[in-house]
Amino acid sequence: MELRDLVGRAPVALAVSAVWLGLAPPSAEARANARVIGMFTMRARVTVAVNVTGEHAGQLLTRHWVVVARGCHRNACASLQVDRQRSDNLYSPVTLRQVGPGRYTGQGAFYVAIACRGRVYPRGSRAPYVITLSVSRTTTIGRVRFAQMITASYVNLERSDATPCPLGPSHDAATYTGSVTAGLPSAPLARFSVHVNVRTRRAVFTDRSTPGRGNGRIVRLAWYFGDPGSPYGDTSTRAHPRHKYRSPGRYRVILRIVTADGLSATTTKTVRVRRPSRRANAAHVRSSRAPTRARRPVRRRPRRPAAQRRTGSWSDDRR
Repeated sequence: MELRDLVGRAPVALAVSAVWLGLAPPSAEARANARVIGMFTMRARVTVAVNVTGEHAGQLLTRHWVVVARGCHRNACASLQVDRQRSDNLYSPVTLRQVGPGRYTGQGAFYVAIACRGRVYPRGSRAPYVITLSVSRTTTIGRVRFAQMITASYVNLERSDATPCPLGPSHDAATYTGSVTAGLPSAPLARFSVHVNVRTRRAVFTDRSTPGRGNGRIVRLAWYFGDPGSPYGDTSTRAHPRHKYRSPGRYRVILRIVTADGLSATTTKTVRVRRPSRRANAAHVRSSRAPTRARRPVRRRPRRPAAQRRTGSWSDDRR
């Protein structure tokens, strides 16, 4: 099995005879669905090595695989993105699709550099392969099952040679067993704060939840305000919702969160909506009155001096 490889695509049939290659069939316990995530320390044993440089049957290797689950619903996931270590500082990805409970398979190809007649061919040899992964041990965290141990088989039936120096037929295979060493998450913590406006009975909620170990982001929130008869709606999926309560009283508010890892948490808090005091009501009435229109000032005409005032009678003063 060549470890310095580049992943590509290969038209390799998935129905490979493990018995013909001397590989052990998957164990009976590898049947449970579980989310496969985190870093697994894989110990490999080369089972077949025909004309493969640097390998021999029975050789033991230690590698790390970083696995991310995709398209998960409860405990089952549609696929796995495996970033598998090929050498000390080289990783390459391969996608494995679910083919049964706790069982995934996928295919790819890597290339091997070959020196021939004073020239190095970076893609001198192409090795298509099939990887089959099975969940062999699980652990439950917050009602979600996670893989604690996995087994896998690697099969390469035949390598091609694109150099003027053919090496002849070659193929290899190996088995892997590994335990999770980093990456399993822990349950998140759900919590929130609330501020209630006594006068309007409007409550403002602020989500203060935190993810657990692994930093699985919070992807869903569900609020229940404990006010089923409210015309304003009794639920919300926002991070910081608002709700106006029908009347003063005590209300049981529930917040449930779900992370990307499928873990959930719930918290409950009693929110008290108080009846406003008479003083607050009076202040509210005064503030709610429309301001009176300012009266226009009355402009009075200035009085004329005494010398300019009209005197005498109308009949005698006419001329």
